Amino acid sequence: LMVRARMGTGLVAGLFLLTLSGCPKDPYEAETWIDKLDDQAEVQKAVDRLADLQDPKAIAPLGKVWEKHNRSSRVLRVIIGLADQPSNPRFPGGPFWADAIPVLSKAVSEFKLGDSRSVEDAIAAADALGRAKDPSTAQVLIAAVNKTHNGKALPITDLSQNVRIAAMRALGNFGNDDRAVETLIKVLRTDPLIDENRDNHEAQASAARVRGAAANALGSTRNPKALQPLLISLYEVELIFPKVRGAVTRMGAIAVPELVRVFEGEHPEVNKFATDKNFSADCSRGEGPGTRCIAPGALQHKAAIVLGDLRAREAVP
Repeated sequence: LMVRARMGTGLVAGLFLLTLSGCPKDPYEAETWIDKLDDQAEVQKAVDRLADLQDPKAIAPLGKVWEKHNRSSRVLRVIIGLADQPSNPRFPGGPFWADAIPVLSKAVSEFKLGDSRSVEDAIAAADALGRAKDPSTAQVLIAAVNKTHNGKALPITDLSQNVRIAAMRALGNFGNDDRAVETLIKVLRTDPLIDENRDNHEAQASAARVRGAAANALGSTRNPKALQPLLISLYEVELIFPKVRGAVTRMGAIAVPELVRVFEGEHPEVNKFATDKNFSADCSRGEGPGTRCIAPGALQHKAAIVLGDLRAREAVP
């Protein structure tokens, strides 16, 4: 009789355990779908559900899926979405960039030239790194700006220039990093055109986009080291004047005394540039055909425009 009782108790316990193991996991818990990321038949559904649940604990497992599944664009966007959440009652402590940064850095640094999907993913990742503002990623973005192919600069009309522009845009958030500022200054002050494409309108437009992006990013840094290169660039490439104008305006009050010096003809670096480029002439001696007065008032004119943008009361007199 006791043996039968023991057998009955064991049978009940076994049935109870079987019932528990047969219970479906909670579909509203991230762990349920993280466990399915290794199942080829379920992985796509699992990624979609994790995107809906918005639990940042899924970022690291999704990073492994991204690497395993040909660096899926969909998975990358889900990772960015999960990482870029503000702190909220369900998931305090956001945004949650730490686990996403290795994936984003790899997407930026290892994009494939000529591959539009890889380029678009690198652009999205660079923009995300800009929002994350993690100091450890500045060098990744700098390397993307300085990227070469076979030891040469990337063709100015190549699709990959869009990754460089996104990386520069991101570096605008790293104004305390002198390496970032110096990288942007170099792009702004370097003419990317060569003899073979100097008269090509598409190349000219692409070069203006790249240098204009550098100007925009420098304005965003608000780093004082950016001011003088921006002042010179006000007079260098007419196509990017609107971008440089906006960048100098974003520099704020520190730009005002320098612009006043330009307006009054007392800024030595700008004056030297004007002399070297032959548009600094003494127009009091006459202007027009047969004179050296090529661009009378250019220094004063553009300085006045930006002083107006800045609402600079100091310049009123």
